[in-house]
Amino acid sequence: MSNAIEFVIVDQDGVLYDFDEKGRVEAFARLAGRPAEEVEAAIWGSGFDDDADAGTPDTAEAYLAGFSARLGSPLAAHDFFRVRRSMMRPSPHVLALANMVAETVEAAVLTNNNMLYKQGLEICAPELVEIFGENIHVSAEFGRRKPDPQIFRDLCERYGYPTHATLFVDDKLTNIEGAQKAGLKTHLFEDFKGLKRVLTDHNLLDH
Repeated sequence: MSNAIEFVIVDQDGVLYDFDEKGRVEAFARLAGRPAEEVEAAIWGSGFDDDADAGTPDTAEAYLAGFSARLGSPLAAHDFFRVRRSMMRPSPHVLALANMVAETVEAAVLTNNNMLYKQGLEICAPELVEIFGENIHVSAEFGRRKPDPQIFRDLCERYGYPTHATLFVDDKLTNIEGAQKAGLKTHLFEDFKGLKRVLTDHNLLDH
């Protein structure tokens, strides 16, 4: 396969990290002294978190205020970051591949997340900061979330690469389909071996 890839976009949770969604809800419920089912319904079931991933609210401060109100208990940013980090288990082998890719071509992370998470990246995902530097993006920055095809176009345009020369890696089929509609090449992540094979085929591990 010829090396037509100039830019690589990688998802965070489910690819670079294993993420414990149930544990996250339970941890915040313990902080608030409320049943986990109530907390899940108030924050994630209500659409608040999805809206925040799409940029509403559009600041870290407003997100934290809205999160605290729905949690039913004041929450400090450092507690939010602590819980988020504790639910993320880095995948060292995949991160090593990401590091090799980032040394070969321009690479970025795109995660469906809010502006508060963006503020806490150095606490929540220090491994990503080390590899990708400032090339880590939450969907809220673009006012839309994956799988909206426009978010992929916007990110490619920001970096100055054509969509057809961009490879997107995600573990969710809906996001892969959104990227394909935008014209990106894609890989549905299932395991390390499959990802390494695709990256090798595209000559993205050579440096």
